[in-house]
Amino acid sequence: MTINKSNSIVSMSWNIIILLINYSVGVKQKLYKCKNIVSLSMVKKREENHLKSEHHPIFRQKLTLGQKAADKISSFGGSWYFIVIFFIFLFSWMVVNSWILLKKPFDPYPYILLNLALSTLAAIQAPMILMSQNRQAERDRIDAKYDHYVNRKAERENRDMQKDMDQALLLLHEINNGVRKSRR
Repeated sequence: MTINKSNSIVSMSWNIIILLINYSVGVKQKLYKCKNIVSLSMVKKREENHLKSEHHPIFRQKLTLGQKAADKISSFGGSWYFIVIFFIFLFSWMVVNSWILLKKPFDPYPYILLNLALSTLAAIQAPMILMSQNRQAERDRIDAKYDHYVNRKAERENRDMQKDMDQALLLLHEINNGVRKSRR
């Protein structure tokens, strides 16, 4: 009877050991799967985070001489420096033609020559400002598209990471439940 009892205890011990080995292999596989999900997810996210092109090619283009001139003229024409110089020039023109050159002014009172110069300045300056604004609007449009792309990509990545985290949590809960069952 003691031999049967000791055999049954040994057999039961072996069964428990085999059960624990099988369970630990299952836990190990689940942990490995969980680790793979997280590590693959992180590698994938790292690779996707490196954007293929940081900037659109339009930002790396060399500007033509006309485009550079348009940018310089529009930035100068829209500054306080230009306004002050312009008023000094207008005032000087009127003073010189009205008081200094009383006998023979080169542009008498209605200031027709000044009017022609101002009209020419406006006719040249307006299209240059528009060219500069159009180029800036194109850059802004591309920036907005790029920002939208980056935001959508970040949203997708966040959603994917959340799915991966949910899978990892489910696997951890399964492992935790298995450990609790084996302790009973």
